[in-house]
Amino acid sequence: NIEVRMPEVLGHTKDAAVSNLEAAGLVVGTVEESFSADYPEGQVCYQSYEAGTNVPQGTVVDLKISIGSEIATYNCNLITFF
Repeated sequence: NIEVRMPEVLGHTKDAAVSNLEAAGLVVGTVEESFSADYPEGQVCYQSYEAGTNVPQGTVVDLKISIGSEIATYNCNLITFF
């Protein structure tokens, strides 16, 4: 088995992450959306293998894409009652 180094895709867009993983000889598995306080909406906030580890070529890597922070903020000044 040929081993490849797991690329760092946290903070990348989904398309960039998929390109990097496929270029490394890896397979993209499940891609889900998830709340993340650490990564802005649209960025990868989870990868199923730690970056820098050696894994067999063809390993399936699952990703989660941030949909932003779970805590919504509302500006009450915009609400006007007549």
